[in-house]
Amino acid sequence: MNENSSRSLDKSLMIVPFVVISIIGATFFIVPEAATNTLYLIREFMNTWFSSWFAVLGVAGIVISIYVAASPIGKIRLGGDKREYSRFHWGAMVFTGTMGADVVFYSIHEWAYYVGDPYVESLGSAQDWAATFPLFHWGPTVWAFYLIMGAALSFMIYVRGRRSRRISEACRPILGKRVDGFWGRVIDILSIITVIAGIASTFAMSTPMIANLVSDVFGIPAGTSLCIALLLIMCAIYSLSAWIGLDAISRSSSICVYLFMGLLAYVFLVGGRAMYSIETGITAIGNLAQNFIRLSTQLDPLRTTCFPQNWTLFYWAYWLTWCVGGPFFIAQISRGKTIREIIIEGYSWGVAGTWVSFVILGSYAQSLQMIDGMDLTGMLYSASGESMVLAVLHTLPLGKIVCAVLAVVMVLFFTTSLDSVSLVAAAFCHRNLDPDDLPRKPVRLFWSILLIVMPIGLLFAEGSLSNIQSVSVIAALPISFVLLIATASFIKDAKGYLKERSEAKKE
Repeated sequence: MNENSSRSLDKSLMIVPFVVISIIGATFFIVPEAATNTLYLIREFMNTWFSSWFAVLGVAGIVISIYVAASPIGKIRLGGDKREYSRFHWGAMVFTGTMGADVVFYSIHEWAYYVGDPYVESLGSAQDWAATFPLFHWGPTVWAFYLIMGAALSFMIYVRGRRSRRISEACRPILGKRVDGFWGRVIDILSIITVIAGIASTFAMSTPMIANLVSDVFGIPAGTSLCIALLLIMCAIYSLSAWIGLDAISRSSSICVYLFMGLLAYVFLVGGRAMYSIETGITAIGNLAQNFIRLSTQLDPLRTTCFPQNWTLFYWAYWLTWCVGGPFFIAQISRGKTIREIIIEGYSWGVAGTWVSFVILGSYAQSLQMIDGMDLTGMLYSASGESMVLAVLHTLPLGKIVCAVLAVVMVLFFTTSLDSVSLVAAAFCHRNLDPDDLPRKPVRLFWSILLIVMPIGLLFAEGSLSNIQSVSVIAALPISFVLLIATASFIKDAKGYLKERSEAKKE
């Protein structure tokens, strides 16, 4: 990768998001209660009128990804025959660069939210369904969103050779010259703000867990001050990594995956619940396979529990906020692959990685309640998710060491994700970039620092989880229309490319 000093910057794509995010972050800090109430009202409006939209998008993502992989479009190779990264390094970067540290946190405790939930109880056994929903919420639909856009952006960069690394450019086959004017600017500013909203949600959900792990290991009081200190430390780490470039991201993602695999192996082999985990995992996967369409289209029209709105549709919205940064990063590292390989290998790495994490960590925690009688669900609601996770980890041999390792793994997940997103956001601010070019280092550093502002603001707001969910849902609605246009543009452009190539062969 090169760093060409002649690239011109579009400063408006730095200034406008900086001002918007600074204002939002300051609002959460200065008037947290008013900000919380405003988010609640907006989210209620969207839950009322747009639940169906997010559900349709979830189903459409699966269908479109399968169609693209199976059609002649899937055979298109991106930028030559030589792969830039091995399958392992590519898969490691895709998994750690797009998931974030919350995959570890939620693997341990998400099941507990579903035990005792009226909607879940109406479906059947809590043992089966509490283990099924995490696999659904972190499963194929998530990766469909990522991979179809990753394939679209890879095609735009490596096949069509477009030098603008922006979502607006991906919409050109349908919007035409409009992307060079007002609408293109709106799309790009919206995209950057959405990237930051996704990052803020991830940071605000998982940083308190890292703070509690550090507090448990070192005896430092947990609280907002420690969270902010950890955010600043992680900002320094990923800023240095972003300054170095993709080599640093590749190394940190590999270390993260090895440590994560070691942690999973330890819990599986030493925790004493290996057979329970295997049987719970197989049951949950089978349950999901039998009910996938039902779960994907259940909207609770009478709002008897609002479970789909509070959980499933929140997750689809949350993943959509990552569908700018994540797919651009996938495109950045996919030279030499075919579109079919991006989708198939992406599903393989993504679904396998998340499901193994939830089956091993989640099933171990679930066994403590179902078999040993620990009231982890009660602890979740009476104390916090962080307290519950610590209680689970301390049932393992060498629990303090496990806490320390988990803290390191979560930090590495964070820094790798932020590395990738800061790289993408910086690329947005350049008018032109060749496929081998990286954004300027000062611009990467600018975004590394800016990405930390909104998470800090969210930490000061009351009702943090509700606020985080609301930010994701609100940001996801406008960007979902943009991503739909970009996907349709990709399919149209890819078909045109295949037609051009076919006609050229005849001549």
